[in-house]
Amino acid sequence: MQKKGKFGLLLSFYAILAFVFVILEMPVLCAGLLVLVLLAEKDEWASRQVLQAFFLSLATSFLTGIFGQISNMMPELSFIGSFLHVAFAFVEGLIYLAAIVFSILGILRVMREQEADIPIFADFAYRAYGKTRPRRAPSPMPNQQYQQPTYGGPQQPQQGQPPYAPPYQQPYGAPQQQPPFTSQPPQNGTDQQRPLS
Repeated sequence: MQKKGKFGLLLSFYAILAFVFVILEMPVLCAGLLVLVLLAEKDEWASRQVLQAFFLSLATSFLTGIFGQISNMMPELSFIGSFLHVAFAFVEGLIYLAAIVFSILGILRVMREQEADIPIFADFAYRAYGKTRPRRAPSPMPNQQYQQPTYGGPQQPQQGQPPYAPPYQQPYGAPQQQPPFTSQPPQNGTDQQRPLS
């Protein structure tokens, strides 16, 4: 069951709307939504999601603005200026494309009431609340089953695996056995001893 806020709207709606503002390149509206969620709703989960979207919106606006200004300073009359103008426009497009992809992934996760988990910005959102982001436990390989080790007791072999037999060790103080040796006639003038096969 999805939680509703004080205004009767689903809390995930605020996060979805914030990520839509990122896609539409509207950081001011995203900031306004963040203020609304922080002051009116006062829900930590919704605030963290909107905060991630706001950070993503700020970073996208800042980076595309920087590359846009650098691109506009280049004179387009020369070949190098034209090339750099196109290169900076391409980088701007990649930044915006990354923001769209992260926003769509965030929307899909928030719709299932999960954390948006936008890289870097999720850590900032948790730090804003004085917390550290919980780390996911590494998952086992798909074809392997994790078996809790039993300490001190016999281990049962898994299906399809032969039982494990530890290598034989002689008790301490017992005489060590050597393979039997036999004398063979010397070859090439050396006297050698070889084990029997």
